Amino acid sequence: MARLFYGSFQSDDARIHYYRTGDLKPPVILLHGFTDNGLCWNQIPLLLELEYDVILWDMRGHGASQTGSQTISTDLMAEDVLRLVEHLQLKQPVLMGHSMGADIAARAGARMPKNVRALILEDPPWFLDPSPMDAQQRAAEFKQRHASIQQLKALPIAALTAFGQQEYPLWDLSEFPQWAKSKHQFNLEFLERFDPDSEPWQQVVARLQCPGLLFTADNQRGALVTPQAAALVMKSWKKGKTVPIAGAGHSIHREQFMAFYPQLEAFLRKLGKWKPK
Repeated sequence: MARLFYGSFQSDDARIHYYRTGDLKPPVILLHGFTDNGLCWNQIPLLLELEYDVILWDMRGHGASQTGSQTISTDLMAEDVLRLVEHLQLKQPVLMGHSMGADIAARAGARMPKNVRALILEDPPWFLDPSPMDAQQRAAEFKQRHASIQQLKALPIAALTAFGQQEYPLWDLSEFPQWAKSKHQFNLEFLERFDPDSEPWQQVVARLQCPGLLFTADNQRGALVTPQAAALVMKSWKKGKTVPIAGAGHSIHREQFMAFYPQLEAFLRKLGKWKPK
């Protein structure tokens, strides 16, 4: 990457950090997934920076960003995105997110419909009629997730990198150094403060007004969005389009980059150029 600027802004009592390629180009904000960090986007900012001002944030409790003292939800983090846009005085950014970051991108887009150029959503955790969980079930799930992340954090970077390479054989080797670092950076307080009860995603999608893409993949390989859920999204999101990517699981841009990126690039080019300020 030719150059990368570093900055931060205050959102309530949390300091949120971001990286930025800069210049007066159309802005594209990349929102990473759970336990990743902004630099985990790896190849994508490198390819986009010639034509776009690429902004990569570290979500609350991830990377260099603070967790804050509030109860954390995807709705709260959508408000963090709005504050990032205000802080940088961005006009019509494209919001692109993976997994939890995709859900946050959609929620932010629904909150500022007149100031989002487009949405690019990669396999958000949008489930049809999820089984309700009582307090005991949630506590058990939290304990299991907390323990598994703790185990990853306890591994030295070299061992964690080796584990990742074994676990994710389809990824390019360049993905693993930052992926491993992000697990060490992840703040377990994020889990302790996280409340999953945000506004239902169906209500969020119904308010989307901008064009966009929903990347989906193979549920047998771990992708979250089913064809039935994607159809429901498209029924509400009139300007959206589903892009299925074969041979990929949940991390589509890592597992099938050569199929993913041309679709992303073509969509951005179709949007045309827009003034960043």
